[in-house]
Amino acid sequence: MKPTITSLRPVVTLLSGSRKTSLKVSNVLAGFFNMDEIDLSALTNTNDALDSAYEPFLNQGFNSIATSLASGTIIHLLSLSNDADAGQCDLSLLSVTDSENDNDDAAKCVQEARNEIFRHIDKSPQNAMKLVVLKALKQTISPQNLTSLELPLLVLSTNTVSNDDAANVEKRTSSTKLRELAIPFNHESTYADGSSLLQKLSQSNLTRPKTGLYQMGNGGLVLRPVPSATSDMTLPFPSFIFQCDSLKTKQQALINAAEGQKNIGVALSKLGCNGIDPGQMLIHNHDVQGLELRFCEARQLSSSFVEAQESLMAGS
Repeated sequence: MKPTITSLRPVVTLLSGSRKTSLKVSNVLAGFFNMDEIDLSALTNTNDALDSAYEPFLNQGFNSIATSLASGTIIHLLSLSNDADAGQCDLSLLSVTDSENDNDDAAKCVQEARNEIFRHIDKSPQNAMKLVVLKALKQTISPQNLTSLELPLLVLSTNTVSNDDAANVEKRTSSTKLRELAIPFNHESTYADGSSLLQKLSQSNLTRPKTGLYQMGNGGLVLRPVPSATSDMTLPFPSFIFQCDSLKTKQQALINAAEGQKNIGVALSKLGCNGIDPGQMLIHNHDVQGLELRFCEARQLSSSFVEAQESLMAGS
């Protein structure tokens, strides 16, 4: 019998305002980043604990839409809202989980992420009633409303990546991949056990390719914690940095993609570029609010991080 390979697949969960918003974001990710929607129809046949987390106060569950890259990373869009409640609101980072399962089943990875979120959210009747009030007032439900934390959930593997796992991750990196996830955080915020975001990352088995960077496996997703300044009023948006071979070629490809799909608009801007460094390209789209989408052609990781003007203004 052929042994199965245990795959390490990061699942990045974003809290969305509604299923309609999730579909729009998924459409943008497919059009600009070559991401494929994951078939989650099998999940509807399971006894999912997250869907009934707030019953009988809320008689609706959490809707999931997920997309994946050939490099393995899964972006999971989670919403607690009917389409009738849909309005433009910011996406927010809810969790990062490092899924381990046989046969590289993407849908199973999403289910594991849902299970972890269920384990960590505040399921008390008091919190359920607070969510009912927020929904009645048509207010945005934030991750903090669900977890009572000011930090994203981190559920990271405690296993060391084997040679087979590393080869599996490396094999995936030949196409477009999500290279980095920059996570802004307040250094005074802590988890329930009193640990900080940096302590959670330091206590994990993630590798450290550069100072301040934490990588999931060999060639996998890099987590970049970005501490806020003491003078910041709000946190900047999380940044998703995608790898590309050439910013110039990618710029033209994005323009062509936008022209081919009239319902997807795009505006592009450069940041961090100079006579030596090509910097990064920032993608603006009206359907994706609350996070930054970037492309980077540099192959070498850097300990320094260039913040976009929008992020700097948001935090001042």
